[in-house]
Amino acid sequence: MYSKSRDKFPVGLVVSTFVNKCGNMGLQLLPMLLIEKNFSVSTASFIMGATKSVAPLGSFFSGNIIVFLGAKFVLLATFLLSAVTMGFIPFINSPFFLGLFAITANFAATIYNPVARSIIKETFPPLQLKKYLAWLRSASNLGQVVSSAMAIFLGKMGLMILFVFDSFTSLLAFFIGRMAIQNPKSVKQPDVSGDAGQSFIAEGYYTYTILMAVYFFVYELGFLSFSALAKINFGDQGISAFGIVMIINTFLCGGLAVPAARYLSSGKIWITVGFILTILGPLVLTFLPKTILVLSLGAFLLTLGEILVAVFSQTLLLQNCGGKLGQIHYGRGLTIQKTGNFLAGVILFPVVVYGQTPWLPFLLAVIVFFAILVLIPRSFFHKA
Repeated sequence: MYSKSRDKFPVGLVVSTFVNKCGNMGLQLLPMLLIEKNFSVSTASFIMGATKSVAPLGSFFSGNIIVFLGAKFVLLATFLLSAVTMGFIPFINSPFFLGLFAITANFAATIYNPVARSIIKETFPPLQLKKYLAWLRSASNLGQVVSSAMAIFLGKMGLMILFVFDSFTSLLAFFIGRMAIQNPKSVKQPDVSGDAGQSFIAEGYYTYTILMAVYFFVYELGFLSFSALAKINFGDQGISAFGIVMIINTFLCGGLAVPAARYLSSGKIWITVGFILTILGPLVLTFLPKTILVLSLGAFLLTLGEILVAVFSQTLLLQNCGGKLGQIHYGRGLTIQKTGNFLAGVILFPVVVYGQTPWLPFLLAVIVFFAILVLIPRSFFHKA
């Protein structure tokens, strides 16, 4: 049974998440920074690929790290790493050291997500997971609204001020989290496998993670292309233009995450609809004239798709594994998902930004997505 004290709203986690995300533009502005520093296509592609490559590694080891170091310690460490790396990145001209700091920053960002979800999972009953994960997502995205507004108003001052602001908010989140977040104790989760205390993964678990890897490939590639193309097509106003994209993305996600989690119930249908909307976003930007209006339309479609998929994506991953090795299985699932982000970072510049057929990876993703979707058992989606 869960005690009433453990069912209290996770204020400390939500507030520290909001503050941290108030400075969330750094890694999303990395393609702009690489263009501004006049790195070659091969160098920029290598840095983006290397930066994204740590996402699968971070996800793979996240479960082990949380188990051995404790959720609160790991969460605070991610804030500190982000504060240090974001403060230095804009001042670095060496491709090697810029890539090293970007890799460290992305590793911290990757670890943050599973550790925050772990705190929610260990604190609340399974039936409340979707609700509190939605609150966490709302705090994250509303914080990004502030971050996007800062990009619009401070964008004319250059990228440096935005990276420094990102560093400051991470440091502030560290102090808030240190005071307000409790390290969750081990709470016995109700058994869903039939064998109490045994580790389990549901049928279709890893097939589902591959499906989500395809989705995150599409989302990451589309979102990063918005950043790069805003810089190329709008010059010094590109930061402000991308800030508008971020405002649309984060305001809608922050405002609709909780209602969507409350009223949407068919995971398979809504994940499919969300994928279609997500892929339409970058395709609009690819085939229509590149104006701020088209950029905003693409961001709107991408965001609607993300909202629908996010309602179920992590909840299904969490609820279809459990037992003593639940965190380990969850980390492995995230690892597979993050390979999509890695691949998107690798092909961004040579294929989408400067390539002759930027639509091709999106077309291939559609074929692969639906081929995998039919392989997942229907029962897998009924848990959310």
